[in-house]
Amino acid sequence: MTLKDCYTQMGADYEETLQRLRSESLIQRVILKFPQDASYQELCQALEEKNMEVAFRAAHTLKGVCQNLGFQNLYGPSAELTERLRPLQETKTEDLMQKITEEYHRTIKAIEDFENA
Repeated sequence: MTLKDCYTQMGADYEETLQRLRSESLIQRVILKFPQDASYQELCQALEEKNMEVAFRAAHTLKGVCQNLGFQNLYGPSAELTERLRPLQETKTEDLMQKITEEYHRTIKAIEDFENA
């Protein structure tokens, strides 16, 4: 599996990421670190605890990481959730969290498949 195949599997934009970061080896190094990023887990925990400030910060961080890595599949719902959480008040998040969770697992699986290829 190539890095481009990995991006295709996760529904991300390889060409845009390569154009911006200009190095496939840099992209590879960075995406292989993505599974260790704690933003998604922090987001889930904060929402469970109804801590909107921490949830907003975690969603914002996840959004930024995904934008930098070209993970549009995960960036879109993360950006939408960030805006929904911006007032720092309890709000409906289940719909977006379902999409984020699906895309997060899809992204992690693609990275694992790439790493193990």
